[in-house]
Order: sequence, then structure tokens, then C-alpha cells
Amino acid sequence: MNLHTPGEQADWDLIRPSERNGWQKLASATGGLVTASNILSAVGLILVVFGLFEITSANYINGSLLIAAGRAFDLLDGYVAEITKTKSSLGEMIDATVDKFEIFAALAAIAIAGILPPLVIAVMIFISAWASVAALVARIRSIEIHPSLIGKQATAAIWLSIILFLFTNAFDELSGLISVLAYTSFALFAILGYLSAAQYSKEAFRSGSPVSRLVKGFDNFLIVLNSKSSNARRTSERMDSLKELLPTTPDIIHAYRNREKLHNEIHKYLANKPGKTLIFVGGGDGTVHEVVNALMESEKLNSAAVLPTWSGNANDFAYMLNGISYRRKLAKVLKEGRIVKIKPLKISTTHKNKTSVRYAACYASFGATAFAAHQLGKRLPVKKNWLFSTPAALILQEIWGVTDAFRKAPVFSAEINGEKITIFEESFMNGSRIAKIFTVPLKLTDNAYYHAHQPDKHPFLSRRVIQALTGRKFGNVISEPTSLTFNEPAISQFDGEVSSIEKNSKITVSLASRSIQAVSIKL
Repeated sequence: MNLHTPGEQADWDLIRPSERNGWQKLASATGGLVTASNILSAVGLILVVFGLFEITSANYINGSLLIAAGRAFDLLDGYVAEITKTKSSLGEMIDATVDKFEIFAALAAIAIAGILPPLVIAVMIFISAWASVAALVARIRSIEIHPSLIGKQATAAIWLSIILFLFTNAFDELSGLISVLAYTSFALFAILGYLSAAQYSKEAFRSGSPVSRLVKGFDNFLIVLNSKSSNARRTSERMDSLKELLPTTPDIIHAYRNREKLHNEIHKYLANKPGKTLIFVGGGDGTVHEVVNALMESEKLNSAAVLPTWSGNANDFAYMLNGISYRRKLAKVLKEGRIVKIKPLKISTTHKNKTSVRYAACYASFGATAFAAHQLGKRLPVKKNWLFSTPAALILQEIWGVTDAFRKAPVFSAEINGEKITIFEESFMNGSRIAKIFTVPLKLTDNAYYHAHQPDKHPFLSRRVIQALTGRKFGNVISEPTSLTFNEPAISQFDGEVSSIEKNSKITVSLASRSIQAVSIKL
């Protein structure tokens, strides 16, 4: 029996928007609410409700047929979700909720009509309520429980029993035989329902903290630590709190300025450690960038997952995965996080017939943003004066530095997919080119991420502000592989790593063929 259990992501989130079928496009546009399977669940619910009204009016045959038809629709929804490729956790929740509502509504209506023996109704209510409470406890404890095969069989048995009991009142001449079948179905439900509820309870009340349940999926814990991160104090605090949350002391690899040395250390660690490894990044986006590149070059890519810990001043990848950092947030991520797969950007640079490949987990940008990051990196440290070291003063200095950098950022020329264009900034987010200034990353589509101050604001709000301040226009949004040929020297930035681009270099940006695994509570 195929339970049609959804994966960690909805089916349509695993497919490019241009390749989705009609149902997937509708599901994506409605947040997974309108799907073929959910429509069937709604129709089934309506038929069952009308059937119950018929039962309370003593129209047993009509009521039984309507209920049977409604249940037939409910049985089909999983198969339709499979066929239309629209399985999702929301669809699974809607299906389970409808099933529970229909059962309790049916038992209430039948109890009022006095059709079933009181003991039968009591057992049905007890077992159904037991399973529902176990599911509720699991949800409170952030434990995922999917419908089991026994649970599906128990549901089928209880409905068959209810319909057969209704038939005993509709067909007097066959009431004896139908009654035997009804009690047999009820006995089968009692056994299967007990086993199912007990199984759900075991999962819901299993020992161990929610944090330990996530980390139990990993055999090794590694910290890639940049002790000289742009926010070294926060890095140290994050690592101390992390060690308290883990069952064993994590291994540590220090981030080196020599990227090849760091990559070799990570490759060596993964090669010598059997099982799965959870890699915590104690550093900013630049450190995350090197870890991602090391993983993409590793043969053990599928046995490792990454979790950035907001340990630098720039934390775009951490924001994208787990939102804004705040005290105790890391414990929340370990408690509620799940493994998601993300295809990094593949950046191929060709100059004088030599090609190099880099990967970016969160973004790649060319021009203004990269120039601003480069300018800020060149700034001399502020004198250690109490007046200039206050939070307000530091914020003002940062705002002034960013504003001044964007004011000085040059306009450069390039060819994009063969089209000559003058650009102030080109920024790629997992396949899309858009502005990303002074903002927080939020998910837009399966392959694209945008930056916006708040989820309910237009994604180009910050873009318009900067355009007003600078008078410069940004590039257009795209979501396809893109090639840029630079007619003059420029600056690039990949996940915080700033580097120069030589004249007549050709850069191709596309989604990588392989995915990295990361821990997220947002995606």
C-alpha cells in the first residue's frame, strides 16, 4: 500500500517553475491549499456531512450511500496527489484533519440516532480520541508523525463497520448477516485501532529532548571556526552555547586564510569519519562560502549537512535558513529544524582560456554590492574611544560607510547572454538576479531568494530607496542560467568573498547539478 507520504519539501518545490504542471502551479500560487487532492477531500467531507443529515432523518439508505461516496473521495485523494505530483505536508495535515472530523461527526450523529450499541460507540470514540491526542502531543513536541499503514487500515475498518451497522437498519431481511459483518469489522477496527494508537503514542511520548532527536540523525559534529570573524565575540558566545546543546564534544577545524588548506582539512575529516556529519559554521558568510565550496568538491557531500550559526556581521545564509538571530535561537533551530536541500549557484569564470569554478550558497553579486563590501573591508579600525565604541556610534558609522560606498560605486559595462548592458549591480540569488541591499533574505520560489525588510513588503522596496539615493538603475530579475562578459575590470562577491574580475572575463552563473544539505526552520 502506497501511503503517498510527502517529503520534507512539497512536490512543486522540487521542480523549476517553468517545468511545473498546471496543478503544481496552482498549488504553488495558493501556498498548497488548492490542489486536486484537497478538492477531493472537500467534496468527500461535504458528501459525508449530507449523509449524516440523512441518517439523523432516518433515511438510512440514502445516508449510507452518501457516506460511502464521501469516503471513496477521501480514499482517492492520496492517489490523486501522487499522480498530479502535489504531495505536501499541508495536504497531509488537511487529509488527517478531515478524516478525524468525519469520524467524530459520524459517531456523534449515530449516537444521537441511537443506531449503534453504546459499547461499540464508546470503544470507537475512545480509540479515535486516543490517536488524536497522541497526534496533538506529537505536534506540541515538534515530532513528525505520518499516517501508518495500520492507521489507514483502522480508518477503513471503522468506516466499513459504521456503514454496515447503518445497513442493518436499512435492510431488515438481511440484518442478521449484515450485523455479523458489522461486528467483525468493528472487532478488526478495535485491534488495528489499538495497535495504531499505541504506535502513535510511542512516537509522541518517546524519551529524549527534541534537540537530541535532531542530532541523533548525525554521527559526528564538526565546528568550522573562524576565531577572527568580523564579530569574534558573538562567534565565541555561539560556540559556547552550541557545545551545551550537543550530546558530545564537537570536533573543531579552524578556518584558514589559505582556502586550499581549509578544504583539505574538511575533506580529510569527512573521509576519516564514518556516518553522517553535521557541520556548524562559526563565522560569517565568507566562512560559510568556503565550507560550501569544500562540500561541493567532496565525495562525501551527501553524508554532511551544514548549519551556519550567525557568527559574523554578515549572515545572509543563516538568515535565509533560520531567520533573524536572537538569544537562544540556536536551540530552537536544533529543536524544530529539518534537513533541506539547496542547489548552490555555480559560478564558472573563464579568462585567457583558463576556467575556474566556485559555488555560492546564498548569493553572487557583481558591481555595487561587491564594491561596497570591498570598501568596508578596507576601512581602518575605529580608534578605541568610548564615544566611538557605543552601539549607536557603531551603527551610524556602519550606515555612513555603506552609504558612502554605494555613492562611490562605479557603473560598469558587460554583456549578459549576448546583450550589451550598463549595470550598477547584478545580484544572483539561487538563480535570480535582483537587488539585495540593507535587507534580510526570504524565500521567493524553489530556485530563487529575494531580500526584503519585512515579509509583507514589496521585495524591491530597498532597491527603490537605493536608486533614489544614487540615481543608478539595477539589472532586471531573471531565473535562468546567465553568462556575463565583462568589458572592463569589476568586482564580484560570492557569499561575502570579495574578489576582482579581470577585463574580458566571462562568468556563467547557473544552478549546480548537486545539492547541499542544510538545517532550516524556514525553508
